[in-house]
Amino acid sequence: MKANFKKIQAEINFGEFKEVDLAKELANFIHNNTTDIGLDDVAREIYYSEGEVEISTEHANTIKAMVGSKECPFFVAFKMAIIKQLTE
Repeated sequence: MKANFKKIQAEINFGEFKEVDLAKELANFIHNNTTDIGLDDVAREIYYSEGEVEISTEHANTIKAMVGSKECPFFVAFKMAIIKQLTE
């Protein structure tokens, strides 16, 4: 699957969406919370990407679980936008 974390539509207010760049924040979160070298490589690709990156279904599911956890410091609007990006 391809995902672009530089252009994510986040619902910043109910019914109001804004395009945000979460690539660096997401990449650093993954990097700091994984023991999987392959997933860390994906995080590095996300960090340095200029747009879309290729993510395997396995890594996408892992990232969704990480972002969906209560340990993830992102606001709910950003969590939902990231999960949606990885689901489409």
